[in-house]
Amino acid sequence: MEPMSLCSAAGGIALACGRISFTLINFAEDVKNIDVTVASFRTEVSSLEDILITIDTSLRAYPATAADTNAPLWTSIKRSLDDCDTTVKKLDSELDRIKQRNSRTQNTWKKSYSTIRLNMSADTIKTLRSQIHTHVGALQMSLSCISV
Repeated sequence: MEPMSLCSAAGGIALACGRISFTLINFAEDVKNIDVTVASFRTEVSSLEDILITIDTSLRAYPATAADTNAPLWTSIKRSLDDCDTTVKKLDSELDRIKQRNSRTQNTWKKSYSTIRLNMSADTIKTLRSQIHTHVGALQMSLSCISV
C-alpha cells in the first residue's frame, strides 16, 4: 500500500460524498419539516468529504522516500477508506432509491412523500450516519499520523 493509491481511493469517496451532499440539499429544499435533520446530516457528510480531500492533499505532499517506513499506517488508512467507501455507497444507493420514488410524485405531494420515504428509511440512514461519524473520527486520527 502506498500513498498514491490511497489518494485515488480518498478522491473517489470524496466525489461520492459531494453527490450525497447535493442530494441532501435537494431533500432539504423539498422537505421543510425535516430540513434541520437533513441539513445536519449534510454537514456530517460534508465533513467526511473535507477530511478525505485533506488526506488526499496530505498524502500527495508526503515524501515518497518515507512511504515504505509506514506500511502499517497505509494499511490502516486503506482499511478505513474501504469501510468508508462501503458506507458511502450504501448511503448513495439508499438516497437514490428515495430520490427515484420522489421523481414520480407530483409537486403537490412531493414534500409529504419525501418525509414519509425518509422516515421509512430512517433506521438505515441513522445507521449509515453513525458510520459516517465513526469514519470521520478514524480518518482524522489517520490524518494526524500523516502530519506528524
